[in-house]
Amino acid sequence: MAELAEAAEHATEVQTPGEYINHHLLSLRYGERHDGTWGFAHDAKEASDMGFWAINVDTMGWSIILGIVFLTLFRKAAANATSGVPGKYQNFFEWLLEYVNGNVKDSFHGKNDYIAPLALTVFCWIFLTRLTQSGWTR
Repeated sequence: MAELAEAAEHATEVQTPGEYINHHLLSLRYGERHDGTWGFAHDAKEASDMGFWAINVDTMGWSIILGIVFLTLFRKAAANATSGVPGKYQNFFEWLLEYVNGNVKDSFHGKNDYIAPLALTVFCWIFLTRLTQSGWTR
């Protein structure tokens, strides 16, 4: 019961960005403990002792959800693409592709077919991640 009261008190505190990031890097961390068993960390010390190979479950969950959203949006845009007059959805994705492709051409002058798709994926990933952190989804 004391843990619940402490968690409720902690939830109402205003956190600095560093404290917020530290909390999310240590909460729901799954990995190998010192005794050789696997499980979730119970405190910050145990979470940091798990090392590099520990998995942040909340981060992985959001990453999978955002990946599904990204793939769904682009699949829908590709399925509804027309060669005639494009709709609003297709216009947005064509603008996005041209924007990223233009930035890649301005900064990378070599010939590589993987740079532009990678840049588009990174751009969308950062955009969707930022969207979830900005409060639009809360």
